[in-house]
Amino acid sequence: MNIFKVFVFAIVILSFSGCADSGQSAEEKKQLRENENKVRLEQSKKALNDFATKFSALPIEPFGYRSSFAGKYTVYLQEKYEGKVVVFRGTLLDVVKNQDGKYIAVFGSYYLTPTTITLAVTSKLLKKIIKTNGGKAKFLVAARINKIVPTYLEARVCEEQDCNNVSIRVNSFGKSFQMYGALVDIEQ
Repeated sequence: MNIFKVFVFAIVILSFSGCADSGQSAEEKKQLRENENKVRLEQSKKALNDFATKFSALPIEPFGYRSSFAGKYTVYLQEKYEGKVVVFRGTLLDVVKNQDGKYIAVFGSYYLTPTTITLAVTSKLLKKIIKTNGGKAKFLVAARINKIVPTYLEARVCEEQDCNNVSIRVNSFGKSFQMYGALVDIEQ
């Protein structure tokens, strides 16, 4: 009977010790999380900048909704990025083989944005994408940007017999853009 009491006592003690406060207040835990996020962001930014240095490229951080693209006129982005190599963090959305038998990779961003980047891909880089992807589609991307255009939604408006195409600017999360170019390199 004594062994049973000792066993029950041990379980009760262990249960309460597991529920005991770690000694950190909610504010301290919040501060710790913020510091961890800050360190992670700094490491991410350093990796992006190191990748940009490797290609003498312009980094875009973060690429997407909160990026340097937000609130900019298309002409500003064209002057800054067209004809240049840029690096960004992107999500591989799809890889397509076009009519000419060439491969095209379509990237989006980690952030809420309808901006997409369509890049020509060599077979060597395609193999690298497939090899490193492993079910994860998030990459550091270096790309030469040839063209930037605003995203428009095409609609066909008809009144009786007369039909006209109407272009409407998509502004669901701010301005959105389509970027076209060639993939230079990619890294996870």
